[in-house]
Amino acid sequence: MSDNLKHITLCLFDILGTSKLIEEKQLSIVDKLYDEMIELTSRQSGQVCFGVECLKDGRLVPVGFVGDIGSAWFSDTFIMWTASQQPRVHVFVHNCINVFCKALEYGIPLRGTISSGEAIMDKEKLKWIGEPIVEAARGESYQKWLGLSFGASFRLGLNWDAKLFIPYTAHIKAANTYLSPFVVDWARYWRENKQNDALASIAKMDTNPAFSAYYKEAIKFYKFSEDNSQWWIDVNLSGIHSYGELEKTAIEWCHSYIAIY
Repeated sequence: MSDNLKHITLCLFDILGTSKLIEEKQLSIVDKLYDEMIELTSRQSGQVCFGVECLKDGRLVPVGFVGDIGSAWFSDTFIMWTASQQPRVHVFVHNCINVFCKALEYGIPLRGTISSGEAIMDKEKLKWIGEPIVEAARGESYQKWLGLSFGASFRLGLNWDAKLFIPYTAHIKAANTYLSPFVVDWARYWRENKQNDALASIAKMDTNPAFSAYYKEAIKFYKFSEDNSQWWIDVNLSGIHSYGELEKTAIEWCHSYIAIY
């Protein structure tokens, strides 16, 4: 077995609508989008990252490390990955949010999945093999929006910062085994860190009727995130003691609220 087989967490990003642009002979636009995404994903590797680590007694301690984040791309798909170790995964999700929001600022429409599992990520031989890649790719195709979902393989820690994620399923096209009921709350990050209008950025990209529903769903999610900014209080997150219980409670809460939107 390859020495490159490791347990990783990865994020697969897909640029929405590039095939249509290519069919319309707009290669220069696609080329620009690719260059910007390559730059965005590549710059994450080697950064000095800071996060917190939860000790066995429940105390949180600050930690710093050099971000060991790999990146690769093929066609209109871009991947970032890191070792599945805390606090790296927690910080990795922050990096994924940053890439998504930067892409939105650049006018790059993304949807994607964050998955975990064993994979071979061999940059020298350009081999990318493993279950998390398959799950992320299939999960991405089930999403009708701009945004990032957590795959079914990804287990959110009960001590995670609840501001990073939120239960949401309205964007899922059909029942499947690839996606969890949790998504990355990029909208909160945007509200707390960006000055420009996210909704205006999304609306500006909505130029192709074939994908208009994807942009409208992203706008709906932004408002959902804003209206449910303390969702963990509603689901009594502090009283949950297992991931299975968290998932069940989140699904019930999510279904009761999404009908409003």
